Amino acid sequence: MRPKSNNIFDIFETIENSVDILEMAREDAHNRCKREFYRGIVRVVNAVKILAGGKYLTKFERTPEEVVMVDPQFKLKRFWQDYQQSPYTPILFIPPLMVTPQIYDLRPRHSFVRHLLNYDFDIFMLDFGAPTKKDKNISLDDYIQNIGLAVDRVRELTNAPTVSLIGYSMGGIFSNIFAALDESQRIKNIVALGSPCDISRWPTYGELAKTINQPINFIADTLEGVPAYVSRSIFEMMKPLNTISLPANLMLNLWDEEYIEGYEAMERWFDDFVGYPRDAFKQFFNEVVTDNKLFLGKLVIAGKKIDLNKIKSPYLALAGKQDFLGHPQAVQPIMDVISSKDKTYYEVSGGHLGMLAGKHASDTWEYIAQWLIVRSKTSRYASRKKETINGKLKNKVTS
Repeated sequence: MRPKSNNIFDIFETIENSVDILEMAREDAHNRCKREFYRGIVRVVNAVKILAGGKYLTKFERTPEEVVMVDPQFKLKRFWQDYQQSPYTPILFIPPLMVTPQIYDLRPRHSFVRHLLNYDFDIFMLDFGAPTKKDKNISLDDYIQNIGLAVDRVRELTNAPTVSLIGYSMGGIFSNIFAALDESQRIKNIVALGSPCDISRWPTYGELAKTINQPINFIADTLEGVPAYVSRSIFEMMKPLNTISLPANLMLNLWDEEYIEGYEAMERWFDDFVGYPRDAFKQFFNEVVTDNKLFLGKLVIAGKKIDLNKIKSPYLALAGKQDFLGHPQAVQPIMDVISSKDKTYYEVSGGHLGMLAGKHASDTWEYIAQWLIVRSKTSRYASRKKETINGKLKNKVTS
């Protein structure tokens, strides 16, 4: 006769496991309810603060800096920490027009500047200020000349023979123009982020620029420049759904301190858009964008044609995979026209802002840092002066 099976024990074991699963599910549901209740309370509190007139919920200080050169059209700033000499070629950040250079240093825990400072780079930044109608005659020629003045001041302060340029968007285009004109070879390395080169390969916007050329010029002439609110509106129109989706996402994440900090850092940056000088805007929009003269070698600055083939410095071009302004198809052609033997094209995550300031931007910063480190090592600068902020050397900062 066959022995009885152990089915009864299997049944009891199954029941016991089911009870454990149910208990875990109950506990998990309880914890989720507590978590959502807490988040709900925080959302309500933060929403009330905003409705009560508090425009921003977060407060933070930017990376310590010192103004080391003042000109009617720009300021040169230097970021400081507690080292006296850097083993690397100094870096000069070139900002685009229309916005402030704070895109490089948005907030303490998310800053390109701080990321590079932690590698002991000596960092300078150009700030073109906030042009008004009285500055309507400032041209691209002036901005390129100002880069030269800043480069010489950096070299003077550091005793370095050359300087590395990092330019974002239009700042990268400025870097290209300056390097092509620089017969004294003062530029060691060039890093351009989201900087279109061949406008004819710029999807949608290349042809659109030709269509709207006349009305855009009419606006610039009538307003004697492009005011900040117009620049901001044009930028927002390029991504119209963001005006709905971004505030909605904020409401859903009002409990998340890190999300709020990032969101408000970008809002502050948008709020700080600056005006565009009339002549510089028309020169850039008509000649660089509409007519593609820079890529074709027909752009004239300071009485000289710009030949991008004269760029010989090590060159890193980065494009955001989702960038609609510095589209990869328009950025990549720079590789075909410069004569640099050491040149790299690399695509990173994010759109035009995201590649430099988004949640994955630290990957971009790290790639740039490592690229620069191997191309920037130099003998320590001789007799470099100790400079201070408020009389004290600043401590090293952390990201």
